[in-house]
Amino acid sequence: IYEFSMPVENVEDGIEDVELEHGVIFDFKIVFGTTPDYPEGILISNIVSIYLEFPPGAPDLDIGEFLMSISTLIIFTTIGALYVFYIYRITQLKKEIERIRI
Repeated sequence: IYEFSMPVENVEDGIEDVELEHGVIFDFKIVFGTTPDYPEGILISNIVSIYLEFPPGAPDLDIGEFLMSISTLIIFTTIGALYVFYIYRITQLKKEIERIRI
């Protein structure tokens, strides 16, 4: 099944891409068919309205959440480093005790 869409309003010759702005309703004609041949290949044709409520982009970053994430990362990294150091010291002490016994 072949699928394509085209804007119904504001169509200029040779321009297929449309930049959509938020806060405006856009009408699109969506066509489903067996081949890209127009109109012979059409199975279903619908006109759909799309309303973009929010502008594109990432959501606003909450400073409190950001600081909490950074502090959590620092705390658990420090705990992990201390644990690795603890294991290292235990292995070093085992080697030292074995050397003293011999």
